[in-house]
Amino acid sequence: AWADDPRADPEHRTAAAIPPAVHRASLLDPVTHALLGAASWHAVEHGGCAAWKIRITPYSSGDTTAAYRLLTDHLFATTPIDRIEATASADDSRTRQALEGASFRFEGVLRSGAATDLVLYGLLRADR
Repeated sequence: AWADDPRADPEHRTAAAIPPAVHRASLLDPVTHALLGAASWHAVEHGGCAAWKIRITPYSSGDTTAAYRLLTDHLFATTPIDRIEATASADDSRTRQALEGASFRFEGVLRSGAATDLVLYGLLRADR
């Protein structure tokens, strides 16, 4: 059962309670209506801890930090999940700066072996 209220009982805040679909949206600047980027997100679960895994593909002229803020504000306001996470290539300084500007915290490196390592960022509802 999908819990629409973000204040829902924490025991019901699992990825199993969230529809399994990948969600997509275009992100518009709320003032200028300029296209900031394209977003996608889906629910993941790590040992009972549910999270939204998000990705934003910015448009070259868009404010990527603002895009991350818009999406995280929306997800925290409309869903019960308390954690949002994102990854970036270790050498992608633009995305890393945008995530940090949107209050995400660096959580570690996901080693890949042969390819470029990824860095993991997380944001909790309580961090806001």
